[in-house]
Amino acid sequence: MTAVICETEFGMPNLNRVLSRTTIPVADIQVGANSGGAGLPSLVETKVALTPTYLVAGRRYALV
Repeated sequence: MTAVICETEFGMPNLNRVLSRTTIPVADIQVGANSGGAGLPSLVETKVALTPTYLVAGRRYALV
């Protein structure tokens, strides 16, 4: 899976203006839920390591 931070245009991600990109191997993607206490599910998260990127105040960005 590829994850990107990009600028937006008219409220939609603009994939021509990508600021940061990373690829996550399929083996590292977590799905489902573990059993939590009192019968409640505990969500499983997949951590995405993106390169730190400077953003400009007042602009809108998307994580795709």
